[in-house]
Amino acid sequence: MALLSSFRLETDASDEEWMDLLSQSVHPVDSFGYVAKLSGGGVVVRTLAAPQTDKPFYGKVHSEGFSIAESRFQHQLTPFQPLIHGVKRQGVKGVVFEVTLKPHSKARIMSGLHALGGGMLLIGGIIVFPHRLEIAVLTFCIALMFFFFPGFRARISFNAGCEQALLALKSLSLFSDAILSEGVQEGDDIV
Repeated sequence: MALLSSFRLETDASDEEWMDLLSQSVHPVDSFGYVAKLSGGGVVVRTLAAPQTDKPFYGKVHSEGFSIAESRFQHQLTPFQPLIHGVKRQGVKGVVFEVTLKPHSKARIMSGLHALGGGMLLIGGIIVFPHRLEIAVLTFCIALMFFFFPGFRARISFNAGCEQALLALKSLSLFSDAILSEGVQEGDDIV
């Protein structure tokens, strides 16, 4: 199941105004790097490489839209911080953005290792089953956790990041009076 959230923001800003207003709140970067950092609890966490900035977002703003991420994650490390991609369309009264939030493509890189570990535990449980039932049951339970817990945690972390990203976007002067519509589908009529 893909981690993805989408919505539409309609604003009264003109074609010229929106880019200037959004650029004031975005620290420019060329790409979103992915690095390993040490969390406060001493655990290595893979996360976006956030620049040191006092602006609420960093990323790219261009004439067709924007690709940004929140700067607040400089200290709140999570591999599932949403990247916010907005595609500009012309609306009836102003500009309409089809916004998609998704994690960095490298955020799920460890899922293969979790599946491998879960598979090895299942095989070990099958081998042990005829000899030690209680150890086999325990091994099966741990294998199931290896399979399902990372995806469950990712979904919860990503959804929390999406809620915060929406609040941060709505706090910008460009989007403070924007009309929000959920669930943008490819080919939707924007008028």
